[in-house]
Amino acid sequence: MVIYETMSISEDAPDAGDALTADTGLNGAEPATAVDDLLTAAEPIESGQDDLLIPPPPPARPVLSPDGTRFAMLRADTTGAIRLLVAPISGEPAEPLNLELELTLDPAGPQWSPDGSQLTLTAPHPADGRPAVWVIHLETSFARLVVDHDAEDSEPTWSPDGEWIAFLSRRSGRTAATIISADGLGTPIQVSSAPRGFDDHSLTWSRDSGRLAYARYAIDGDKHGDQIHTYDLKTGASKQITTRLCGRRQLTWAPDRNLIMHVADDSEWDQIAVVNADNSSGWNIAAEKGDKFNPVWSNDGQRVTYSRRHEGVVRVAERGTSTATSEALDPGEGEALWPQILPDKRVLYVYQSATVGPTLYVQEPKADAERTVIPVFPEWTPSRPVTTPRHQELAIDDVKTGALVYRWTEQSGPIPAVIVLRDFPEQAHVAGLNMLEQALAAYGLVVVVPTMPGTPGEGRKVSTGLIGRTDIDAEVYDLLSVIEAVTAIPDIAQDRIGLVGSGQGGALAMVLAGSRPHAVQVVAAVDPVCDWNTEFDHAGDETRAWILDNLGLPATNQGVYAVRTPKTFAGVIEEPLMLMGTEHAPAGRSAQLDSLTVILRDLNHHFVQDVSLAEDEWTAMSRVAAFVHDALTKRAKDVAPVGEAVTADAV
Repeated sequence: MVIYETMSISEDAPDAGDALTADTGLNGAEPATAVDDLLTAAEPIESGQDDLLIPPPPPARPVLSPDGTRFAMLRADTTGAIRLLVAPISGEPAEPLNLELELTLDPAGPQWSPDGSQLTLTAPHPADGRPAVWVIHLETSFARLVVDHDAEDSEPTWSPDGEWIAFLSRRSGRTAATIISADGLGTPIQVSSAPRGFDDHSLTWSRDSGRLAYARYAIDGDKHGDQIHTYDLKTGASKQITTRLCGRRQLTWAPDRNLIMHVADDSEWDQIAVVNADNSSGWNIAAEKGDKFNPVWSNDGQRVTYSRRHEGVVRVAERGTSTATSEALDPGEGEALWPQILPDKRVLYVYQSATVGPTLYVQEPKADAERTVIPVFPEWTPSRPVTTPRHQELAIDDVKTGALVYRWTEQSGPIPAVIVLRDFPEQAHVAGLNMLEQALAAYGLVVVVPTMPGTPGEGRKVSTGLIGRTDIDAEVYDLLSVIEAVTAIPDIAQDRIGLVGSGQGGALAMVLAGSRPHAVQVVAAVDPVCDWNTEFDHAGDETRAWILDNLGLPATNQGVYAVRTPKTFAGVIEEPLMLMGTEHAPAGRSAQLDSLTVILRDLNHHFVQDVSLAEDEWTAMSRVAAFVHDALTKRAKDVAPVGEAVTADAV
């Protein structure tokens, strides 16, 4: 559903027949190209805007059984219900277990008992839906609540001898490492104690089941991170085994030695490191370029595999624990996740890309090895033409970063370009299937998705690039540098640059357009952040942590947020402006958008308001793309108000 309000194109923009006068500077391209040529360069691809792009099924994490013959997986079925699947590695069909238990997506996936007869996972408590730990008996499909107490429990993991289950238990504002007898008898034992907010996470057992290791959040002056601790079940003694404070997560104890592998963020990239649980010595196993995560040992402890994110692509890497190099195994150009090493040394992982739906592969640990598909995900191919984004290096002042760039190979310039600012800057950009970006590309626009300072994925210097710069509108200066870099890309029409953002990216798009008139020629924002106090109150833990680390608490840093709030600048945006609210917006966003649109209407400011209800995402994002395309190619029509305005809380 779309509600149009009056919209205007800047009066000093050239008409469709005028010649462009800006040359392309660094590219040495021909100046003064007619706008008619822009229409040719930016025509919709395949004229297929009415063809829906049906999204692929979501990926799910497979978890290998101890003997490596089966895997378990939590996956949504066609109705959206979460089902527990157990299937053999041989590729036979996976049948969901018939459980009398409501399931939710547990990020860690179900965890196997050592004998392979049971699974433990996190699912809602029957009383009030809070997270609780359950055990599933595979032979009978019987689900048993492990512990019933007044706490939120999650991330269960079995001890190697099968006697204990460790889990995280949250109560009184703190998450603590806790253990209980695997049969559910007795009372749970909290094995750690610390002040409120110093949470435990990333549980892992020693190979002899005698010790439990965990990471704990810690603060030392102006530094914060995690320290690794162990708990001895026989003596009850706790010991901190790391000394240097840095971010640590995803702990996993070696099967043959007292080494604890983990991800550490104490260098330019997130590295795979180990620490000796006996003498606290430590070193890096994998320190090549790219952020590493999800490390896993082989059964004999001699090899490891992990995912590595670099230049917008996530690869599966495999290496010996003492070798200097690793080998990427997956097809590339996408995202390869959750690798695990089978007893026969083959590697199991999930792969997906813009053109390939989630696929479960098994292959020998060689890049050119044949890949065997385990048919657990429905087959999916794009229902209309899509393009794979490529990484391109960008410079923001003296900081090198990168961008994902969508461009059809058959296009020639000058081509209008759109800069897309994604939501959730704490998440690195990956070359997957993004409906908004594909819709813009389908209209023949070059789409550039930059990694801005403050966002991970391009090294520590970029991901920490906002800290200490809050006294100025640093993001605006950074974005102006991005615009300059985009206009230097060959065949780009320099005075036909659009700016589209979602969430926090939508807020920045409007701030830039309002504070720097004519820096871009059209602006669109999808579910934008319009009130930072409301956003902080509703945001998840990772987003709240990013806001605190980079910008500070909104309530006590009002000056910092004043230059980052759309309401400050939206009333003076001169370029065509579109605001879209969707029914899938994070909590609180609809009310924020309503507040902004009320202000704009009171100011009699021209904009287009669109509310997406009960429709597929491609259809809604195609309307955003059509608006941007028409504005950039000067085919936007004068639009009169239609009916009464509908508020975003209709979402």
